[in-house]
Amino acid sequence: STGALNMSEARETFYIVQYAKTDRSRCSKSHKTIPKGSIRIGRNYPSPFHDGYATQWFLPKPFFEKYGKRVKSTREFRGFDNLRTKDQEHLRQLVGEEPSAAASSGKEEEANNKLWKIRELLDKNSNLKDLKALLDYNGIRSGGGKDSLVNRLSDAILHGKAVCSTCPNQDKCQLKFNNGLYRCVADLQWGKCGYEGVEVVIHKFRKDPAVNAPYLKPYVDNEPLSRVLKKVTKAFVKEYNRDPKAPLKGMLFAVVGNRLSSGKSIEEFKEYVTRNGGEFSSSIHPRIDYVVSTFTEVMKTSEKMKAVKELGLAVVSELLVDRLIDEFGFRQTPYLLTGKLPPIAFAPLANSTDKKTDNPKKKSRKSKKVELEVKHGRIDPDAKCPKGKIFVDSDSTSYDVILSMVSILPMPITILRFRLR
Repeated sequence: STGALNMSEARETFYIVQYAKTDRSRCSKSHKTIPKGSIRIGRNYPSPFHDGYATQWFLPKPFFEKYGKRVKSTREFRGFDNLRTKDQEHLRQLVGEEPSAAASSGKEEEANNKLWKIRELLDKNSNLKDLKALLDYNGIRSGGGKDSLVNRLSDAILHGKAVCSTCPNQDKCQLKFNNGLYRCVADLQWGKCGYEGVEVVIHKFRKDPAVNAPYLKPYVDNEPLSRVLKKVTKAFVKEYNRDPKAPLKGMLFAVVGNRLSSGKSIEEFKEYVTRNGGEFSSSIHPRIDYVVSTFTEVMKTSEKMKAVKELGLAVVSELLVDRLIDEFGFRQTPYLLTGKLPPIAFAPLANSTDKKTDNPKKKSRKSKKVELEVKHGRIDPDAKCPKGKIFVDSDSTSYDVILSMVSILPMPITILRFRLR
């Protein structure tokens, strides 16, 4: 079977997973019939005969026998989030992934069971007219076949309708949740909205009084169920090729807070990052490398910071960005405020024409232990370090120190700059 895709999409092979809608498809490897309702995996590849894609269908085991080495993560399967929890875990085992932490806690499985219960009720009791009426009443796209309408409607009933701040007309906002991210597919005056992230406003599903659907009453009266945000395992970075003219190339930044410790606004910081080769995201999503913020913002409970913490993203001091522009290959942990540093932070530096790295004096200088006096604040008497002193490793005469909040009073203390005398 074949399926046409927009030519603007990358012409690459990709994989989809779904439940077979009929029993007419056959596995391309075993040649066995794929039973209706069972899992089938599709390999979509650029067709040699037209501008669309051709699809080969497989049963799970034959697919992994043939293409298993090419699949590194279940996130490569489009439609993975639409499977039942037990089937998601089965695919994780075939890929070689650890069981989902959310599924182990029971939260994901409970939500998934409710979602499928609603789908089954809609599929059994509703017709196309009612499905479209309920979707239109809530401002959700109502095009497509019954399967698509049921999926859209059941998701909205359980999780509510999500809208992003990018769309000037919230009624037109059309977010799809997939692979741990919301993506807006709304058609606006200038084209697609293009929003991508996890910061959204959730509106409770509203029942159209003109549609008689008493079977939905136990679900439509409940508050929207929060989604379990999924962390993305970033690819290992074997080495980093630093370009002195674009020292932040390959790094994606975001900001939490209205203004940084240097006084830069978000727009000024965005210009600063992009001017030095980096990328900037105005929304929070799992692919971000560094979230630049302050201790004050970390201690707050803003929705944006909650999303950052739930995704386990690295929240770092602005001083890290300044140093990354000057050099690469240093220990970044002292600049980490919370979260986990991305793989690029631990990548060795490849051969570079950067003059700083070729400085013979820097290469010959050995790391040494330095004793520094604290000039601002006072040491907590219960802290582990000696009163009035702090010990750090240094390989230069000028460096930054991030003091832990348990060591210094009064609070909060962010970053103090020290210089050797």
